[in-house]
Amino acid sequence: MARPSYGAATQSRSRILFTVLLDYANEELETEESSIEVLRPQIQTHWQSERRLIVRTKVRFLEALTKLVYSPLSADQIKESLRRFEDYLGILEDNRPNRGGSEVWHFQQFVDTIYAWKQDYFPITPTQRQQLNYVLGQVALRALAQSETRFRLPYSFVQQAFGNAIDLMPLALQLGWLNQVSTTSGEKVYAFYHSSFQEYFAAQAIDDWHFFFENFAIFQSHWREVIFLWLGRTDLAIAQKESFIQALLNFDDRCGGFYTHRAFFLAVSGLSEFPQSQNADQLLTGLIQHRFSSETLAPVREAARIALLQTDRQTAIAKLEQFVCSTPDVFARWTAAYTLGKTLDYGNSHAVDALIEVLNTIENTMLRLNVCDQLERINPGNRVAFETL
Repeated sequence: MARPSYGAATQSRSRILFTVLLDYANEELETEESSIEVLRPQIQTHWQSERRLIVRTKVRFLEALTKLVYSPLSADQIKESLRRFEDYLGILEDNRPNRGGSEVWHFQQFVDTIYAWKQDYFPITPTQRQQLNYVLGQVALRALAQSETRFRLPYSFVQQAFGNAIDLMPLALQLGWLNQVSTTSGEKVYAFYHSSFQEYFAAQAIDDWHFFFENFAIFQSHWREVIFLWLGRTDLAIAQKESFIQALLNFDDRCGGFYTHRAFFLAVSGLSEFPQSQNADQLLTGLIQHRFSSETLAPVREAARIALLQTDRQTAIAKLEQFVCSTPDVFARWTAAYTLGKTLDYGNSHAVDALIEVLNTIENTMLRLNVCDQLERINPGNRVAFETL
């Protein structure tokens, strides 16, 4: 069966939607934060792996999202672009139970998409693709290692980074991996199609986990996504990833624990891409202790709160369910249950039961009212909360 035919205008609009979704998912959309916050409940995104993005939304909210940027798209144009994603590029799985209900899409294999997108215009052999992926990885890696202009690359830098493979640069430009974005002092300046792709290629170019320690990348924010993408690679030996997680877990800064905690929480967040780690149980046990212990210092507790939101959700839910059912600390059970039932797994039955147990344990009237309020928030209409109030 012949593939549908799409013109240049449709391709352009598809690229706009594609870019806006990536920027939104990576919290890099350049617009007023207040405008974005209004849409967050309606456009939910989650990176399930390095190459799979889950989007839960409706077309009208995507239409509102594009209006926040320079190229707004109509509902019909968005639907046309989504059809292009699905039937031509093969990157979209439509998981809606019915066409009139809530819309859940899985976007996957973004790198393959760009090649498929351009194949009709700039045919490329598997060997060329492998060579180009390698050299783009070297370019991305060297760019991120710079102290400045990591994402804006002067021609002189690109030429040096390509090295003996400079003959592949025209192909990188034709495929859109690199694009000229400006000219400075007469020199062309380039950037990757999107920062996510630069981080992706950089992750592909790192063969040994020691790189992240030798370059202090574990403590530099611009390497975090690269680290997560590296942990999500399917071509790496499990032992490599395990050794990296173990090194983070054992890191001792010998200066008060500041960097020790940062390394620990990075390992916890990394479970989002490597949940099968044999250290997962130890990491999450420590995380919950930091997050809900009354003895934890406020900065560490806040770092734990963020890591809990970033780690593998299903593993965290299971661990929190165990915690709220077993901890003898009433206030730790209270806060953990509310986090579990409101943030991680809305209405979780273990969270509801734990809050009811807390309610039956404490006697202070104001505290009981607070528990009832939270119980009602995670389980609207709860009979115990209603009768208590």
